[in-house]
Amino acid sequence: MVYKIELRGDELHTKLGGGIPKNSLMLIEGKNGMGKSVLSQRFIYGLIKNNQTVTYISTELTVSSFMNQMESLSYDIKEAFLKQDLKFISLFPAIAEVHFKKNLIEELLEAEEIFNSEVIVLDTLGEFILQEGLTLKEIYQLVSFFNKLTSQGKTVIISMDPDAIDHHILQTFKKVSNVYILLETKEQYGNILNLIRIVRYSGARDDVEKDMAFKVRAGIGIVLELAS
Repeated sequence: MVYKIELRGDELHTKLGGGIPKNSLMLIEGKNGMGKSVLSQRFIYGLIKNNQTVTYISTELTVSSFMNQMESLSYDIKEAFLKQDLKFISLFPAIAEVHFKKNLIEELLEAEEIFNSEVIVLDTLGEFILQEGLTLKEIYQLVSFFNKLTSQGKTVIISMDPDAIDHHILQTFKKVSNVYILLETKEQYGNILNLIRIVRYSGARDDVEKDMAFKVRAGIGIVLELAS
C-alpha cells in the first residue's frame, strides 16, 4: 500500500514506484543545499493533493517563510493549511533563542495532536535539537519512537545532513529505514547533476527508478531531467 503523490505533468510519482509506502520510516540524507527541504515539500504537496493529511515540522523555516517558499514553487497549500489537512510546526524561534533543555522527541511528545496526521515530516533532524552525546541506548530509544508511529499506521519522513548529525545516529537510521534516499551530485559530460539516489525503497507498488537527475525551478518545483 502506498500514499499517492501524483501531480499532473510530474513523473516523480511514477518513478518512485507509485507513491510513498504506507507505515514506513523514510530517511532523506543530503548535505546543506542539496534539496532535502524542497524534496520534502514536493512530497507534502503531492500528499495533500491526493487527500492525505500531513504534519510538517521544520527546524529552519518560520510559518511565513514556509508559505513563501511553497508559493515560489507553485505549491498551493493555503486551503489545506486552513482546513488543517496540513499542520506546520516551526521550531525555528526556539532554536534561534536557546537550545532545547530536553531531547526534541520529549518536547514534541507534549503536543500529541502533532502526530494525528497520516504522514509526519521532520526537516531537518540535527544535533542542535538533540541532547549532545547521546548513548547508543538513547539513539535506539529515538528510533523506537519513530517505529512506534509507523506501527500505528503513520508514515514518517526524516531528513538529515551528514555534516550536522552524530555519525551513530545517521548510521542507525540508515539501517532501520524502510526507505533511504540519498541526495548527491555527479559529474556527467562536464556538467554537474543533482541526483535523487534510491538506496532502499521497501513497499513500492511498482518498479522504482534508482537514480534521478533533477533541478529546482522557480514557479515549478522539482523537475526531473532526461539525463537520469
